[in-house]
Order: sequence, then structure tokens, then C-alpha cells
Amino acid sequence: MKKSTLLLIFALVLTRYGFSQAPQGFPYQAVARDNGGNLIANHNISLRFSILDGSNVGTTVYQETQTATTNSLGLFNLNIGQGTVVSGTFNAINWASGAKFIKVELDTSGGNTFTLMGITQLMSVPYALYANQTFGSPSTNAWGLIGNDSTNSATNFIGTTDTASLIIKTNNQLSGLLSSYNSNTSYGYQTLQSNTNYNNTAIGYNTLKLNTNGG
Repeated sequence: MKKSTLLLIFALVLTRYGFSQAPQGFPYQAVARDNGGNLIANHNISLRFSILDGSNVGTTVYQETQTATTNSLGLFNLNIGQGTVVSGTFNAINWASGAKFIKVELDTSGGNTFTLMGITQLMSVPYALYANQTFGSPSTNAWGLIGNDSTNSATNFIGTTDTASLIIKTNNQLSGLLSSYNSNTSYGYQTLQSNTNYNNTAIGYNTLKLNTNGG
């Protein structure tokens, strides 16, 4: 079909998933119509999606193609990020940096002669993807909130890589301490809160809470 006979009405559906189990993709739902408003129903179509960085003429950081079949209402659903990659890496997109735009191209014959349907800013980044980059998942440099797998004990750990103490808090109260500075160790709610001396060990609820100079 010629460009003048095409109209694509679309809606992005951004769904929040658990942080560490977020799929690398986000749902896309659209209704295909011709320029007369008639549904393109029960038809095989192909689409090309591009994620643009910064503006509607920005650098393409990711591009993929997908195929879909519309239903009797012209509706189709797919997941952007799970198509045939043309360029870029979906899970390498920096959702936390700058505006992102989605460019949609369509071929109603199901081929690869695409017609531009529009470029739209993603006003809300895919939440789970941003959360993964912000809070971490097993594939990043942080620990997931519901567990981790495929870890390497040589490089994956909870702790520090400098002389700073490792501190654990509950209700914003000191509940664990491993200090290389003064060799103090504590485990338990509000343990060793006021102590500034050296070589103390406190285990259990409120142990040495008010002590300031040694056990």
C-alpha cells in the first residue's frame, strides 16, 4: 500500500514488573486502520521499531523488526525488545539518561518495505527496565531483591572494596557492623551504637547499645 492509505493508531502499555524479574522488553498494543478509518483486520503485517536517544531525530540506540497478525478488530499485541534485532542491544539502552523516543514503521503486506507511522516520546520509561538499572538485577553490579543466581563468588559479593565499614540497618538503626578501621563487629538491632573504641564484638538485641569505650 502507499503511504497515503495507511493510518496506524497505537498505544503503549507499560507494565510494572518485579525489579529483578523484569523481562527485557515492554508491551506494545496497536490498532491498524487505513486512511478511511477502516480496520486492517485479520491481516499479517510487519513492523520496525527504533528507540531514539534525546530527540525525535536522535541517534538510534536500538532497532528491531517484528511480525504480527491483526484480529477482527485490527488489534495486535507484541513486546518491543523481543523482535529480530537490526542494530543495538536492548538491555544496553540507558533508560535513566535523557529522553527516549520510539519510531514506528509499518508494512501492511508483511514484508520489509516500511512506511513511517510516527515518532513518539516515551513520557514514562519502561518502569521495570529503569528499576533494573537503578536498583540492580543479577545481570548488573547489584543484587536483586528476591535472590540471585549464576553468581561468581570471586566478583559477586555484598561488601566494600575500600576501607569503609560494612553497615546493616533496620528501621534506620544500626543492626550490623564490620569495621576494618577499629575492628568492631556487631550483629543485632541497635548494637554497639555509641562505641568508638577498638576490638569490640556485640551480638544480640541492644548489646552494648550505650557503651562508649569497650565491652
